[in-house]
Amino acid sequence: MAENQLELEWRDGRNGKRILICKGPLTISTLFGLRDAAKQAETKSLILDLSEVPYIDSAALGTLVQINVSCQRLGGKLSLAGPTAKTSALLEMTNLNRIFTVYATTAEAEQAPA
Repeated sequence: MAENQLELEWRDGRNGKRILICKGPLTISTLFGLRDAAKQAETKSLILDLSEVPYIDSAALGTLVQINVSCQRLGGKLSLAGPTAKTSALLEMTNLNRIFTVYATTAEAEQAPA
């Protein structure tokens, strides 16, 4: 995988949740793939596995907020799982940790109530 590419992989989770595994940076040049994949999720409860995302830029943060709003409109929610220390710090710095439900691992996100 090239340094500036994002790989996305779907996995079915528990209780009707879908997990989108993200591998690579979430930036203005990669966010369109993420946005399009999230639109096709066909679920109200989406988990983004961010454990292999080294960094997120401001444009991608905006996309995460949009995905969260879309999930809420469907009566569901977006959960973020496994963020790196850098991503966790960014979420705290921007106060987005108050908007997103963040879990240490994908397994924890799957076990949480929908």
